[in-house]
Amino acid sequence: MNKAFLRSIEVVMAIILFFSFYSIRIQSYETESELSSPVKETNSLLMSLEKIGALSEYADSYDLTGMSELLAYHLSPLIGFKLELDYLETVTAKNNNGYSAEANMSFLKFFPKNTNTLSVIISDEDGKFLPTSIINNYYEVEISIPVTAELVNATILLENVSISVKESESINTSSMHAFLDNEPALMSLESINYTAEPYDANVSVKVLVPYAKKDSIIKATLFYSSNTTGFIQDYPILASATPVSYYSSKPSVSRTCEVIFTDTLNEFEEKRYNLYYELNSETANNYTALKVNQSNIEIFYDNSYYQNNENFKTFQAVNAYSVKTELVSADKICAINMKVWNYE
Repeated sequence: MNKAFLRSIEVVMAIILFFSFYSIRIQSYETESELSSPVKETNSLLMSLEKIGALSEYADSYDLTGMSELLAYHLSPLIGFKLELDYLETVTAKNNNGYSAEANMSFLKFFPKNTNTLSVIISDEDGKFLPTSIINNYYEVEISIPVTAELVNATILLENVSISVKESESINTSSMHAFLDNEPALMSLESINYTAEPYDANVSVKVLVPYAKKDSIIKATLFYSSNTTGFIQDYPILASATPVSYYSSKPSVSRTCEVIFTDTLNEFEEKRYNLYYELNSETANNYTALKVNQSNIEIFYDNSYYQNNENFKTFQAVNAYSVKTELVSADKICAINMKVWNYE
């Protein structure tokens, strides 16, 4: 049997093991009273939508708002609900050192909007939770770029993009990352002009566009941190470019986090871990204060980012029931957790 296929099976099994160990929230209990409650209708709807693949598209793109609107459209208007999406993905660490050590390792995760950054957990393949630290000091600007002519490996220039951080902070000019249509892109910082203080500025950046069709719109996101970060960018030298028109959002606090965790790696060992996090939840984990203490360790993980609307909904009725289902893909699991109730 193909080794890559076996490896993918192992990854999925490790994820399922974690979910079994962690027991995310609550199962759907169909007691006699609940069979006459919104649980039955909601369970039936989730099963129907899952069979036709209608839920996977929203889950794969972390689109909490889209899934909420889909469920609201099909459920009875007498049923209220709160939707939470819980994700489990794999992270791989490779020790390139010729010695074993207990290492504090880190990676920069561009979590989607609606992520509760206090829900993040790192565990090993057996489901053991590892000491973890979360640093959340990134901001983002969403940018829409109309394409007037086909672009193929073309460098574009975005002039005077407005960025800012809190007044008590300063912009870290070596921390910028650009994403184009969900994927990381090569970019360089061409200039920065502070308006008055180190927390507010206009920047001009070059971005390399691999491909874009004429008359399409590129969805871009510019990330940057305040103060210090463990991920300093060494910007490449990009070809000359002419300015393009764009529309940008106001700067906002991003869910992007530096995730630091501790484990022992043998010399040249490659080891897999589980990354768990929740969207639209109220979990509040306590974290260990960690600092990265090992170099020459590579971290591999899903580095995509999807632009979505913010839709953080915390209300739920006192007499609410729990409904849950899980969507399994090749590289992650999404658990759909709902609280449902009847309006009087």
